[in-house]
Amino acid sequence: MGKYVELKEMQPELVECFFAFSEKQFEEGLDTAGIRGQKIYQGPFGVLGTKKGIKMFCDFYESLTKQIREQCTPQEIYDYEYIDHGCSIVYNDTDAIEAVLFYFDLERIKNEVKRRTAYMPLSSFKQAAG
Repeated sequence: MGKYVELKEMQPELVECFFAFSEKQFEEGLDTAGIRGQKIYQGPFGVLGTKKGIKMFCDFYESLTKQIREQCTPQEIYDYEYIDHGCSIVYNDTDAIEAVLFYFDLERIKNEVKRRTAYMPLSSFKQAAG
């Protein structure tokens, strides 16, 4: 699980963008990001910023997704997500399988993932858009 954990814990540098959940945080974010007076856009996951800042934020996550696909195995992701989502507590690995489906196709998962406490057959899952 080492490489997946390492990659999953990476965070983007927020350049010309920020997160805010109140008017006060919004005002502070404009100053912290140095973008007061510029046109502000809302990006994915609630990020706010300039077009350039939001593009850099999105590019970071696109690159991270590519790295995970290239450097991690479906089993490594499944094992981590299985524990992280508490799948053994509810005897249902749906969340773990869905996490793996974000990175790999269903056929590869069928061939490479040894499941624990499978709740429903892989044929019941749909491929993620990721």
